[in-house]
Amino acid sequence: MVKLRRHTAASGLRKYLVALAVLVAVLGSGCSGPAKSTPPHPGLPSQANAGSMSLGGANMVSYADSDFETGTGDWAPVRNATLTTDTHISFLHRSSLKDVFRTAGASSFKLSRHWRVDVRAGEQLRVGAYFDAPTASGRSVTFGVQALDPAGRPLGWTYSRPVPLNGTTGWQYASDVITMPAGAVHAGSLKVTFSGGRAGEAVRMDEVQFSPYRAAMLIGADAGRSGAAANWMTAKDTLGSLQVDKIFYPGALPASYSGSTCADLPEDVMCLVAYKTPTTNVASFVSSIPAGRAVVMIFHHEPEQDFPSGADFVAQFEAQSALIRRAAADAPNVFVADDASTTQYLAGRAGADCSYIPPPASTDFYLADHYQPRPNGQNLPNGQHGDDWTTWLHCVQPTHKPIGLAEYGLGTCGPDGNATRAQSLLADSSYLKALPTFIDAPVLTWNYWWVKGKLASSCQDWQFHDSVAGTWRSIQAGR
Repeated sequence: MVKLRRHTAASGLRKYLVALAVLVAVLGSGCSGPAKSTPPHPGLPSQANAGSMSLGGANMVSYADSDFETGTGDWAPVRNATLTTDTHISFLHRSSLKDVFRTAGASSFKLSRHWRVDVRAGEQLRVGAYFDAPTASGRSVTFGVQALDPAGRPLGWTYSRPVPLNGTTGWQYASDVITMPAGAVHAGSLKVTFSGGRAGEAVRMDEVQFSPYRAAMLIGADAGRSGAAANWMTAKDTLGSLQVDKIFYPGALPASYSGSTCADLPEDVMCLVAYKTPTTNVASFVSSIPAGRAVVMIFHHEPEQDFPSGADFVAQFEAQSALIRRAAADAPNVFVADDASTTQYLAGRAGADCSYIPPPASTDFYLADHYQPRPNGQNLPNGQHGDDWTTWLHCVQPTHKPIGLAEYGLGTCGPDGNATRAQSLLADSSYLKALPTFIDAPVLTWNYWWVKGKLASSCQDWQFHDSVAGTWRSIQAGR
């Protein structure tokens, strides 16, 4: 197993969390679920009081209550807390929730009044957030969920374990998994308790997450090499509810969003838009993206063999990132991501020294494309090309920004054919579900490359059916 150490997020990462919260906000707003078709449970919250959701619709906390760009939201003090917003220090975007301790000890505050989301008895949900606290040992965060019965009566509070924070400065991601109690049909409140504070100290919270406990917050698939809407629909018809599509422009972007494949998809689908010609049409395309669509812009995916050096790529990436962000005018639904090829992170190859990894200030997410023509039934670090995955992960892990798989495929040449593919899917699902605890960051997306190989005899036929498709549907459902 790969050994992962806990790290503390640096204060320069403040844009990361905001992007996450906005993504959930945009994809969830006005939608009944993560995709137009009825999703398998766990689904998204009841929209009656949910408001605008963040993190691509997978987060059941609204953008206002998770990102704090418009104030303190519906969070209210419970004990020893004084809540305001800090417009100078944040993990993502511009603002965070600020709690000043009245006295030493523990401080708690809760989300209430207008928040109610659908849950299920026995369902597991991840609760998390980023925290910025003064340097000291003995600090911890405990999360609580108040479930409701069908009549709306509270069933008491269900708490996580205390999650210890490192005694160092900077933003840190803390999360745990909470199981809903018997009789629960709704969650009616969240509570955060910060222990170990001193009188007058300020603790900040940003990018609050309450989402289904599964391998990634957003799960998608592609059934064609262009990312065309028809191919995405084909994949959805076989693989079930999908929330992500990766779209490829080997040259320049269209002059406007309306001319893109993304415009043809259901509006609650997150688009990963990969383009290779720098600058041309970038400003006009980005500025025309509608507010209701979450789009992740990727300049030159899999760059490791296409540039003279990592420094050359990073310089171009930073320039494109700045152009995208200027054109987006800080819109909360437009993001920037780096997208690496993990095969180039094997020792001796171009990416192994981490030189192709852009700095965290220029990207919101770190994504990777990872393929195993000969899966062995093991998880990502122990499967075929596991060393490649591990090296890439260690390159991006210290940033504490969300990670994800923009492309992922399992070939046909495992020792037991489709049975091995199913074993690898389940092993990777378990691994990705546990990963946030080790890397102190969420897993944003897992996007399967459901595309047939060019040759019938090739190990690189990534498309599966029947029982393996059922395995993928169960992963989406969080089982």
